[in-house]
Amino acid sequence: MKKLLLAGFLLTSLLLSAQTYKSALGLRLNHYSGAVTYKWFVSETDAIDLTLSTGLDDNGFTLTGLYELHTPTSLTPQLQWYYGLGGFFSLYGNDAVNYLAFGVNGVLGIEYTITEIPFAISLDYIPAIGIRSNNYKNDAIEDDVDLFTGFQGWTLGIKYTFGSYVHDGNKE
Repeated sequence: MKKLLLAGFLLTSLLLSAQTYKSALGLRLNHYSGAVTYKWFVSETDAIDLTLSTGLDDNGFTLTGLYELHTPTSLTPQLQWYYGLGGFFSLYGNDAVNYLAFGVNGVLGIEYTITEIPFAISLDYIPAIGIRSNNYKNDAIEDDVDLFTGFQGWTLGIKYTFGSYVHDGNKE
């Protein structure tokens, strides 16, 4: 019984003294786009994540804003699940078409904060639904507006972290 109480006390102490970062700047990559991302925590568990991305085969950009909720896993406080919602705005073009798009995103991911060095590594899935206006450069094709669904696929991120939060609610 004493060993069980000691283990519970040590686990509680670890959870209360574990730290997460206040903000981070980094890169988010997948098979067809690269992005710069900035995340900051507005509370111990809630974060705002802004991402500016560009496609590898089109000229343009997408600005995405996500509100994320973070929950520690039972494995270690540095490994956290996160999920959330947000929106995006895109402006792209290539030799055949220019388009403007906007819509909503979801996010589901996992992130590990490396406490020995100020970095966090994440893997997430970001689906989207939106409206796109296509402006075709060939006069034979009419311009149109369509509803689309899409996703960035699984995205790998690495961020440099700044500051820290202590899990008992006190900021450092």
